[in-house]
Amino acid sequence: GLDYVTVAEVHERAKALPHAKIDGRPFPGGSTQQGLARGLTTSEGDYFNGEVALLGRIHTIPTPVNAALQRLMREVLGKRMAPSSLSPDQVRQRLKELGG
Repeated sequence: GLDYVTVAEVHERAKALPHAKIDGRPFPGGSTQQGLARGLTTSEGDYFNGEVALLGRIHTIPTPVNAALQRLMREVLGKRMAPSSLSPDQVRQRLKELGG
């Protein structure tokens, strides 16, 4: 019974985000992108999706996409992949392969 935004709304909202420079340099992206660029081995994406997947298991509600996103994030971190290494189509394919 919770409201959600559609994919089209997400894309529309993303267009409205400013793409600014900071001190004359391009903005390096959000915290996940920055963490990947710095070679971190942990990510809030792993934590957030893991928590949703855990809550799903506790309440017997399937959360296959969140579980697959968590596995994909761990894979990306483990391989030390750079930000934007995977195209959106590649992410969708990996999520399918991971059961999401």
